[in-house]
Amino acid sequence: MNENNPESDIINHLLEVEKNASILIDDALKEAERNKAKALSEFNKIYKEKFDKEINEKSQYYENLIQETKDNHQKELNQYKEILSSKSLNIAAFNKEVESLLFSKN
Repeated sequence: MNENNPESDIINHLLEVEKNASILIDDALKEAERNKAKALSEFNKIYKEKFDKEINEKSQYYENLIQETKDNHQKELNQYKEILSSKSLNIAAFNKEVESLLFSKN
């Protein structure tokens, strides 16, 4: 076969077209991977921002709730101390009651 015959030229042209198509496909795949990586990076950035914001809000709510609980606890404790301090102690009556409960013959 002669290298300059029309069939050979057609086959060489088709091989060149196939090679160019393969290069285009490879370039498109690389571009798609770059776009995918860029989109994933952007998604992760947005996700992290939203996640951090939510964590900060929940942490602040939790800290406020803890402080509110501590304040309420201290308030109730102080009220109880006031009630106790307003009561008078009657040691003699207490001792008599203990003796009757512990040492009664019933």
